[in-house]
Amino acid sequence: MEVIEADGENYKMESYTYKLESRYGGPEADKKPVAVKSVEVVDDGKAVHLVLEELRAVTFTNSRLENPAAKDGAKLLHPEAYHPLVRIPN
Repeated sequence: MEVIEADGENYKMESYTYKLESRYGGPEADKKPVAVKSVEVVDDGKAVHLVLEELRAVTFTNSRLENPAAKDGAKLLHPEAYHPLVRIPN
């Protein structure tokens, strides 16, 4: 599927951590939006390169593509991704 979406407004990201508790699965805490500065469609339209405003180490990041569509009109099966971010590379 070729991704054609290069509009930064359609990419929503936030970072958060978990409140430590004695039980497993504490609530999400310290949620903050992550601004998408620019989007570049690469790899023959099958991937995008995002330039982000700021990331925070030792957090989780949720990425969501709001209006994903391919040239043939197909929608993404899973428009969300969750990533742990332990440290920020140089």
